[in-house]
Amino acid sequence: MVLYVAAFSLLFLFLLVVPDLVATFREVVARQGEVRPEDQERFAQVARHSLAGRVHWALGAAVLVTGLGIWTERLPGLRRP
Repeated sequence: MVLYVAAFSLLFLFLLVVPDLVATFREVVARQGEVRPEDQERFAQVARHSLAGRVHWALGAAVLVTGLGIWTERLPGLRRP
C-alpha cells in the first residue's frame, strides 16, 4: 500500500510541476534559442516555487486515490481473495 501512495504522490507532484516547467522552458528557448547549463538553477527554482504549499495536497490526493483503489478493489495486490 505504501508503494501505491508513493507512486501516486510522485505522479501528482509531477503533474503539478510540469506546466510551469514547460512554460519556463519555452520562454528560455524563445529568448536564447537553446538551454544552457546555467538555466538549470532557474528550472529548479521554478519547480520549488510551483510545489510550495501544494505538496500536502498531492500527498492527500495520493492517499485518497489509494484508499478508493483499495475500497473498489482495483489495485493489484490489494484485492481480497
